[in-house]
Amino acid sequence: AIEGLAARSDRLGVVWLDAHGDLNTPETSPSGNAWGMPLRLAIDSGAVDPRDVALVGARSLDPPEEEYVERVGIHRDDMDAAIESTDAVYVALDGDVFRPGELNVFMPEPGGPSLDEVEVELGRLAARAQIAGAGVTGLRPDPRNVEPVTRLLAALGL
Repeated sequence: AIEGLAARSDRLGVVWLDAHGDLNTPETSPSGNAWGMPLRLAIDSGAVDPRDVALVGARSLDPPEEEYVERVGIHRDDMDAAIESTDAVYVALDGDVFRPGELNVFMPEPGGPSLDEVEVELGRLAARAQIAGAGVTGLRPDPRNVEPVTRLLAALGL
């Protein structure tokens, strides 16, 4: 999605809401799990500049991910800085960004924001930026997830 949207934008920003960084490579990943690599792949492909990325709610990063974030200038929990010079924004929303129990997710992590807090921030983002698209991942099939996710997407104007 990021590569496709970037091809239609002069400068695409990415707001990545996730408990995990998803910034590993096959060489740096302790698990080898491809789920831990998509943001890094999008950056390494040139689709998005790391300075136009906000990593929001991340609290379980591997040491190589931490080093990479610092080295390339990814913004931690600062959506405004990441979208400052962009003309469109892609929002990646992994359900594990929320505190456990807010949604039924595959990989819950302690801590994290509430649904209400994220809903407010997404509404604020949509008021400031052109939302090019969004992806929602990490959810278990559960009818109780439908209403909260619908609210979050509505906050983005989707």
